Amino acid sequence: MAFRIKHPKSLPMLILYGFGVVSVPLIGALIYGAVNMGRLADQSQDAVHQAVRAIEHSNRVIEQVTSMERTGRQYLVLQDPSLLAAYRETHQHFQETVTNLKGLPLDSDQYHLVSELLMAENALFEHIRTAKPTPANQEEVAAAFAGLTAKAEQLMHRSNELINREVDVMRRDAAHDQRVLFWLAASLIPLSLASAGVFTVLIARPIRQVNRSIRHMGEGDFQQPVRVSGPEDLKYVGELLDWLRQRLAELEQEKTRFLRHVSHELKTPLTAIREGSELMDEH
Repeated sequence: MAFRIKHPKSLPMLILYGFGVVSVPLIGALIYGAVNMGRLADQSQDAVHQAVRAIEHSNRVIEQVTSMERTGRQYLVLQDPSLLAAYRETHQHFQETVTNLKGLPLDSDQYHLVSELLMAENALFEHIRTAKPTPANQEEVAAAFAGLTAKAEQLMHRSNELINREVDVMRRDAAHDQRVLFWLAASLIPLSLASAGVFTVLIARPIRQVNRSIRHMGEGDFQQPVRVSGPEDLKYVGELLDWLRQRLAELEQEKTRFLRHVSHELKTPLTAIREGSELMDEH
């Protein structure tokens, strides 16, 4: 089944179509750029927020480990229940902080480090809660806290690396979007120029046809029919011009017949007058 392309009904509509075809790709490119810039802005804001939260939690973990080491070692020496209660409270806060830290978008190494830190602190808390105040236990607890502090500092270092990783991801995304926008602009410029050229031809062609037809009629050429393609209003103008051409052709024929008839009617009396004039000259 063949489909026919319908012309717009008016010249302003054709011009409007032309502006639409030329401007829609450009508007699409602008929307694409705006959406991607918004996405990058949201991504950067989220990345900074997550990195700040990771650093805050990591700092809090180091502070809590230091506090637990102080109260835990004091309790191991003094066996004071209030010190154990303070240590237990800090232990609970530590558990909450590490649990919140595990909810952040960590990589696999960070997640394993947080899990090891959580298990090591749990084991150390149970050991201090039940250990006897012996020098061997004190040395074991000191070594355990040293390992716990090292893990907490390593976690802090990893949290700082999270910012660099997110910045690298955003830089790659920004570079990719920049390349896409460049190639999109490079392809849209010739496309827009080609579309503008096509619609310029579509708009100018019926106007040239009307102009050519008027010029032919002005030169007295009524034989060529007027044909105007394009929008409906210009086609209607072409039909009016063709009707005018036919009327002018008919008037031209009537003028020719009238002159021929007048010439025929005047031939006989003019001949008689000429012959009379010749006779008078002979006399």
